[in-house]
Amino acid sequence: MRKRFHIKPILAAMLILGTVSCTKNGAEKSNVLDESSIDDKKIKTEAVTGLVFQSRFDNAASGFTNTSNLIRIVNVSTNIQDILGATAGLDNSDWDYNLETPTVYGFSDFRINYEGGSSTDRYAQLVTYPAGSTNRNLQFVIKNATVPVTGGTKGRVATDLFSKSRDPINPSPTTPSGIKQYKQEIKFFIPPSWSTLTDFTFVQGDFLLLFEFGIWQAVTGSDGNADKSPFRVRYDIKTKGTANTGRKIVFEMTGEDLTNNGFVQAWKATPLNNTDFPIEPGNWYQAEIYVKEGGPSTGRATLALRKLGFVNNGFTYPAYTKVFDSKAQVATAGTNRVVGKKNGVIIADNVTTGFTNFAPMKLYGNNNVVDGQFVDSNPLQIWFDDLTIKTNVASSIFP
Repeated sequence: MRKRFHIKPILAAMLILGTVSCTKNGAEKSNVLDESSIDDKKIKTEAVTGLVFQSRFDNAASGFTNTSNLIRIVNVSTNIQDILGATAGLDNSDWDYNLETPTVYGFSDFRINYEGGSSTDRYAQLVTYPAGSTNRNLQFVIKNATVPVTGGTKGRVATDLFSKSRDPINPSPTTPSGIKQYKQEIKFFIPPSWSTLTDFTFVQGDFLLLFEFGIWQAVTGSDGNADKSPFRVRYDIKTKGTANTGRKIVFEMTGEDLTNNGFVQAWKATPLNNTDFPIEPGNWYQAEIYVKEGGPSTGRATLALRKLGFVNNGFTYPAYTKVFDSKAQVATAGTNRVVGKKNGVIIADNVTTGFTNFAPMKLYGNNNVVDGQFVDSNPLQIWFDDLTIKTNVASSIFP
């Protein structure tokens, strides 16, 4: 969260829940990251590789002696928290410097946003999971949907990340963000309690959202007026099938355009090869998400998934499965690959303003999902781990 007070909260020590391995996932770590160690050479390297940020939510067993470097969650305001700290030996892992230094990395503000409710209704916490392991990660929990929404209530635990051209103080910028491509990898654990969703049919108004990326930019039109061009790509959880045929939990990828009547679906991706990737509760998954701003011949959004194994405090990695690719959609009125619009009109391929809003980790559902399918003793929850963010580089999975 920008405009912060670089204090060293007493809560820091309380949030360190376990000692963790210096070589999580078997990767060698080097070059302890501290703001004083970031030099021009490293910044030039990031410009080539696109690496902006990575975190394993670990502090590492050694490397930092100053508690101000330890990864921790701090309160900012009633419904806003922040993550501070870095992982010793892991480059680009500083939650403050790497995600809130606009002149270097292109992002201006990061926060955990609850929108409403209290800590008894929803919370985020750093935990060691599975129990007995040394695997430290970020858990989101929603016990009650208390935030008013049309037709009911909703619950939210979401990370909000803003580009340098858009932050809460400057919601409608005129300066392009420069982030025309965004890619992230993220691990997430779906607990066994999600099995209740196989008895649930999502109807209009029901939602369970995990990732979201958008453009909110003022674009000067041919009439000389600056018009907003809000557009977003969503990655939702849905169910497919019937009770008789076997209902399964799957992802849905859609593009939405903001109109006077709210967000309206511009396109919905079809699973590649018409084959769904089922999400089986009780397992770890990893996703590669890629979005590229552009018009019908250049815009793109993709999703690749793989189910991970977890053995002896480490993950095992099968090959990714390509799940969605907006490039593969059948053209409908020229909107098959749109990842950006202006007042409902497709942005020309050569007009790019850049992505401004990012939700790299999110748990967001309405009351029919939060309260109707889960109970306080076993609430709606998810665990996130090993987040990597890159900008202005292409997907490594989709050519």
